[in-house]
Amino acid sequence: MGFLKRLFPKKGKGASGQESKDILWLHIQCSKCGKTLKLCVNKNTDLENLYKERGESGPAYVLRKEAMDDKCFTKIFIRVEFDENRNVLSREITNGEFIQPQKSV
Repeated sequence: MGFLKRLFPKKGKGASGQESKDILWLHIQCSKCGKTLKLCVNKNTDLENLYKERGESGPAYVLRKEAMDDKCFTKIFIRVEFDENRNVLSREITNGEFIQPQKSV
């Protein structure tokens, strides 16, 4: 039963669009048409482990994601690097830009 609760969380525990420990929301905008997208990243399943040697510097995890809007169909490439605790170290985007989330009234 615990598996299903984690698979389908209740509102207010990550499913509502709120930032949580395991979820990262990326808000991006297409550089060609201006369409905004909201992408959900699960830090437990979407990150690629870089398998660093003990004491080696640099990122421990990386996210490589492609997104496409439904207006101009331009592919947006996203790369985000994380440390051992899955905190964001750096991020880069091609064919788009990161934007601040819109506040809903």
